[in-house]
Amino acid sequence: MNKSKMLKKLLSFGETLVMPDAYDSISAKLIGNAGFNAIQCSGYSFFIAAGYKRETDVTLNENVELTRNIVKSVDIPVMADAEDGYGDAGAVKDTVRKFIEAGVAGLSIEDQILDKEDRRKGTRIIKSEKMVEKIIAAREVAEAEGFSDL
Repeated sequence: MNKSKMLKKLLSFGETLVMPDAYDSISAKLIGNAGFNAIQCSGYSFFIAAGYKRETDVTLNENVELTRNIVKSVDIPVMADAEDGYGDAGAVKDTVRKFIEAGVAGLSIEDQILDKEDRRKGTRIIKSEKMVEKIIAAREVAEAEGFSDL
C-alpha cells in the first residue's frame, strides 16, 4: 500500500490520529521509532530549527527539501506543511507537484496569509472562494500525477 493510501486510511479510521511534528531527519526517526503511525511537518518548526526570524523566511524550495529528507528517513507516511500554497491557485499547482516529487503522503494548505514583514500584524484569512480555487488546483494536480489519495 502506498503511503498516501496509508495516511488516508489512518485519517479515516475514526480515532484521533496523533502525528508528532518532525523538523529534521533525526526527529522523524525518533517519532517513527517511538511507534507513531505518521508524521506531520511544520513550517513553524522548520523556521525555529533554522534560526530564522520569521516563518515566512523558509522558502518553498527549502520547505520541500527539508520535507524530502524527512520522507527519506522513515517508512511511515509524512504530511507536509505547504503553508498557504506559496501563492494563488496557479502557484499551488507547482507547490503540490514539488511535494509529490518529495514523496509526501499528504499536505496541508492553509487559508491564512502570514505577513512577510511583521508577524505582530497577525494573520489574515483569505476569501473562501480563493481557498476553494486552491483546493481544486491541488486536487487537479494530485489526480493528474496519479496520486488520487493525496
